[in-house]
Amino acid sequence: MKDNLPRNILLPFIIGIGFCLFIMLGINSDFISGYSYINIFAIILGAFVLYAGIFGIINNSTNLLLGIGGFQFGRVFLSMLFLLAAFLFERFIWPDEPEYKSLLEKENFVLKPDFKKCHKVKYGKFIAGGDTILRFIKDKKDYETRYAIDGVATYRINWLDSCSYYRVVERSGSVKEVIKLGNFNGPFHDMYIRPAALHYINEEKIIRVFLPGEIH
Repeated sequence: MKDNLPRNILLPFIIGIGFCLFIMLGINSDFISGYSYINIFAIILGAFVLYAGIFGIINNSTNLLLGIGGFQFGRVFLSMLFLLAAFLFERFIWPDEPEYKSLLEKENFVLKPDFKKCHKVKYGKFIAGGDTILRFIKDKKDYETRYAIDGVATYRINWLDSCSYYRVVERSGSVKEVIKLGNFNGPFHDMYIRPAALHYINEEKIIRVFLPGEIH
């Protein structure tokens, strides 16, 4: 066995580690696809370890066993190294996600109210995205019915001013959402909807609303 060992025992072991690194880069190809220099490195590494591995095995079959040992060592070592690198990257390099108070701030969206025009659209039938909204008065109380693909829901409305109101679940009396209107442009205006309770920004919405009766 000793006579079959190659002159440089360390080289096939390193080639095995390199082959393991090449495999790991291939598995994570989606992650590295946006980094051209890493892709070039992976191509060069793959070509080198494949050529060196085949050449080494032809010269001495014991190189295969040493290479497998390097591959197994690399699988453990590189996995730990990648985890450490990911932690350091997220901790010190990856930019912190800015904290936004609302979707309006995140999208840099200005909702400009117009109280006279808001007063004109307090009641009526509106097309809001894929939904139809009907605001009306019943028994001297304001209501809003939302007709959507997922069903029909009716809420009490408590107006805060001409351009904003609460959607209230009548049975429980709890406030479900806060609505603000603005950016009037002919038969169109914008509606900003946010849950009244603690929530994530992706639960807020900005919807373009169409009022058919305003077409002239």
